[in-house]
Amino acid sequence: MTLARTGDGRGTMAVVPPVRMLSPRAVARQAIIGAGRRIIVPRVSGRIIILCYHSVHPKRPFGVTPEGFERHLTWLKAYCDLVGFTDVVSLATQAGRLKRHAVAITFDDGYRDNYEFAFPLLQRHRVLATFFLTAGYLERDPAAMETFQAFLRGRPDVLKPLEWTQVREMRRAGMSFGAHSYSHRNLARLSPSIVEREGKSSKDIIESRVGDSVYAMAYPFGLPGRHYTVRTAQIMAAAGYKYAASTVFRSISQRDSQFALPRYPVSEDDLDVLRDQVSGAWDFLGCVRERLPWLVCKGGGDW
Repeated sequence: MTLARTGDGRGTMAVVPPVRMLSPRAVARQAIIGAGRRIIVPRVSGRIIILCYHSVHPKRPFGVTPEGFERHLTWLKAYCDLVGFTDVVSLATQAGRLKRHAVAITFDDGYRDNYEFAFPLLQRHRVLATFFLTAGYLERDPAAMETFQAFLRGRPDVLKPLEWTQVREMRRAGMSFGAHSYSHRNLARLSPSIVEREGKSSKDIIESRVGDSVYAMAYPFGLPGRHYTVRTAQIMAAAGYKYAASTVFRSISQRDSQFALPRYPVSEDDLDVLRDQVSGAWDFLGCVRERLPWLVCKGGGDW
């Protein structure tokens, strides 16, 4: 903040907010989303969408606030049909013919605030969601905890892992669970044997802790080619999974593999951003992100 003289001639001082300068990548993202609003949104209806949340916490270190999440749920219930994660594959054949957009809600990583803040709101609104758990994080494996400590940039005091008792309570209430690897590493950079271990061990642990079969997983980070490959998907299929989610910004189509289901990451309270994602305004951005990640992504693709 800066101080500036007012125009009343008395020499008093007024607080003037600083001008926020957008980075070139932010400017490019806004321009691409604006083009999507003008070109894509008027032409589409009955889209099938998967949303990807992470943290729901009052301090919002890595996601949305509880108040923002409740506004999202209220808007989604009013204007969309909320469906299960695995339902989106069968619905893909009806894309464009649905009267309303179909939306599935998912969460990645397995933060305790999912239980403390998101779960009560989901129950209040009678909405079901799928939670992709990083098994080693919930198991408090030292290597996985170290990975998350670096990943969360010193906020482990806020973003703690779920307890398995909490997971079982959520499951009894109708929530679904899948795997998010064992240690949340970039699977595209690992050897096939380690990828297999990341997929199989997380599946086995969650099944044993929850007492239910696990058939779905989500790739950490989730950009095709950069964070997972065709070979990665083949290994996950061999490990017993039937579905896998990415973070490609677009709706689901009949052409999509069950091992590369697109999702929109949600990291803002702003309802306008959510509307843009659901309506299709972000689809151009998703196309650019897949093909030219350096243009719109921090770190060339980890955004």
